[in-house]
Amino acid sequence: MNRRFAILGIVLCVLLCVDIGVHVASMTMLHTSSESTGQAQSEGDAQSFVVIRNSDTAVIDLSDYPQWQVNESGQTYGPDIYNERPDLIATVTDDGKTGYVLREDMQRTGEIPIYESDGKTVIGSKQIGNP
Repeated sequence: MNRRFAILGIVLCVLLCVDIGVHVASMTMLHTSSESTGQAQSEGDAQSFVVIRNSDTAVIDLSDYPQWQVNESGQTYGPDIYNERPDLIATVTDDGKTGYVLREDMQRTGEIPIYESDGKTVIGSKQIGNP
């Protein structure tokens, strides 16, 4: 009896893993606004891409999102919504202030400083990982 349950459990796990793999594979993002050519396309600063999942298609117009800005030191700053990250990534301090974390600090653990958009003025900190 226990062997039957074990075999049934293994079969269910395999089926679940295959189903998850199919969904992950079908969530591929193609940077294009043209389904037929598969070529990247942009109009001025506005870019779009197609998300394909289970043969459903959604076009996301990136012009709806704010573009990164540049501070006096030449650092880019803004949200982390593109494939590349700005120099200063928008975040919130542990006490709720909106600020920016240096891209290279994202690899650290512990308490990291949070800056204003100038990349110099520390306005607080954020705990990354376990203290």
